[in-house]
Amino acid sequence: MKKKLKSIVLIDDSEPTNFFHKLILSKIQCTEQIISFKNGKEALIYLHNCSQNGDLLPDLIFLDINMPVMDGWQFLEEFKHFKSNHKIVTIMLSSSLLPQDKIRALKYDFVYDFVTKPLETKRINEILSQHFPNTVEMYKVRKN
Repeated sequence: MKKKLKSIVLIDDSEPTNFFHKLILSKIQCTEQIISFKNGKEALIYLHNCSQNGDLLPDLIFLDINMPVMDGWQFLEEFKHFKSNHKIVTIMLSSSLLPQDKIRALKYDFVYDFVTKPLETKRINEILSQHFPNTVEMYKVRKN
């Protein structure tokens, strides 16, 4: 069996959305840890605290656009100045269907994709196989 991701960060102000995404990510067992934040500011504070030890940084971030305090766009503007040797794959995860949102998001070289909510197992597997081919395998929902 291949190694799991160290951690995945969810940044979304919707508790039900975070709950659902944690549930599906937990069921496919692709990561050791799932951490969620309600806005970009909380997530940036966490990332800066983790930057002292690169081993604590997440492998993957799912970022919503519309949030209070600091939205996804503001997060991206701040995150582009974040310095680390650890590659963090950032995926915009939004309910937005506006083509201009996708175009805007993909202008950031560290944003690898724009995905419409909610996450599904098939889409997670596509993301994992594309961005972490040597780390994870195709996962299925484990039935208990």
